[in-house]
Parts: sequence; C-alpha cells; structure tokens
Amino acid sequence: MKKLLFLSILSVGLMSACTDKVENKEIGLQLYSLRDDVDSLGIEKVMEEVGLMGYSKVELAGYSEGLIYGMEPLAFKELAEQHGLKVTSTHVARNQTKDPEADMAFWSKAIETHAAMGVKFMVMPAYPFGGMDTITMEDVKQTCRYLNEVGEMAAEAGLKFGYHNHHYEFLNTVDGTPIYDLMLEHLDEAHVFLQMDVYWTFVGGYDPVNYFKDYPGRFPVLHIKDQHAIGASGNIDFAAIFETAYEQGMVDYYVEVEEYAGTPMEDVKQSFDYLNSAGFVK
Repeated sequence: MKKLLFLSILSVGLMSACTDKVENKEIGLQLYSLRDDVDSLGIEKVMEEVGLMGYSKVELAGYSEGLIYGMEPLAFKELAEQHGLKVTSTHVARNQTKDPEADMAFWSKAIETHAAMGVKFMVMPAYPFGGMDTITMEDVKQTCRYLNEVGEMAAEAGLKFGYHNHHYEFLNTVDGTPIYDLMLEHLDEAHVFLQMDVYWTFVGGYDPVNYFKDYPGRFPVLHIKDQHAIGASGNIDFAAIFETAYEQGMVDYYVEVEEYAGTPMEDVKQSFDYLNSAGFVK
C-alpha cells in the first residue's frame, strides 16, 4: 500500500512538473549578431548553439551567389531544422549600379534561392547608394524606385521585401525632412515594408513608438536592439515599443546584437532571456 501511495504521489508530481513547464516564446535572431563566431566556429556550430539558447527562428546574413553561408539552400534549411530553427527572413544587399539588368539578375537569383527555402521576408539592410551628406530629393526618389522594383519581383515569388534603417536616415535631411520620412512617402506600401531597427532610430534622435502610431501597418517586422544585450542599457523602453508594435501590426521581430559587453554568445543569450521572461512580449 505504501508503495502504491508513493507511486501515486510521484505520478502527480511529474504531471504537475510537466504542466508547470513554460514553453519558450517565438523569438528570432539575426545571425549577423554572431558573425565572428560563424567565422571562427563555423555555421554548423553556431546554429547548434542558437537552438540550444531557445531561439526558434533565424534571419540570415550570409547570402552569396545562390548559397547560404556557403551551403546549398535546402541543405542549410535542413541544418536549421535539425536544431529546431525556422529560416524565416534574410538580409540581402545590392547597391544599384549603372547596369540595371545585372542588378535585377542579382535580385532574381536571390529571390529564387530564398523562396526555395520558404523564407517569408527579404530585407535590404542599408541605403543602396553612397554617402548621404549631399543627397537630393531626386536621389531619394530613385532609391525608392529601385526598392519598389525589387519589392514587386519579390512579391511575384511570394516573398515580402523590406528596408532596414540605420541612424543616418534620420540625421540626414532634404529641406529639413529626414530621409526616412521621405522614404516612407515614396516607397510603395504594397511592395516594400519597413523593418525598423529600434536602436538606430533612437540613436538618430527619434522614438519608434511615434512612427508606429503615425504609420500603422508599415512596420510588420522589427529589429530589436540595444547598445549591447537587449535591455542591458536601460535606455530604451522596450515595453512601450512592443505594446505599440503589436497594435500597429507587427508579425515578427529579430534580435540583433552588434556590439558586446561580454562575448557575442553571452550577449545573444542574455537578449533571449530578457525577452523570453518579459511580460510585454507575447
């Protein structure tokens, strides 16, 4: 009888433990955060570590001539899945040249490669021209025409195309208007979304929350970033950012760590833990 009672208590305890277990939230990582580790350890080891940290999806930063971090696209997708990771977004850069056929051939190949993997989002990670200190209104319009054309190509393949900011789109202006605001005006909302980098927006002197309120629906994908690990500086109100971002239509976000207080792995893990435990993150 005592043995049966003990087994019954043990069973209840195990059930309770399983019930109390909290699943990790769906948090994405921009792999650029671990660029040095990719070089030193290899992409296979980095993907293993990212999966063990608890991340569930990744945004790529390693496309070149039809390969992903030097691997065939489907082989990379299989590697990710082995570690519980979904490949959902990518950063791909191509500055506009004087050869539009070559430009569009590049994008066609990139789009085809990522569509085969089931990637949802493709993002241009920086302004596709040179310095911005002498930029004109016509330069901005030409930039937007270029991005709009790529966005249309991506849409035909089932991908959504976006643009990722830094601080200089806010610091540089045309007739007193920030370049970022002009891009919002001239980008085709149907084909180009804005992947706001919340940290660089603050560095540029603006509050992401105000943009979310003024341009609802334009920011379905975000980069969540701080000076080092997410939340460590205490200077950015991530609760307000997430609350407003959800309200305006955010569907996905990715942690990015560019500078480190510890090692890259430590800061990337600290960022995950902060967001995973935060009540304002769904």
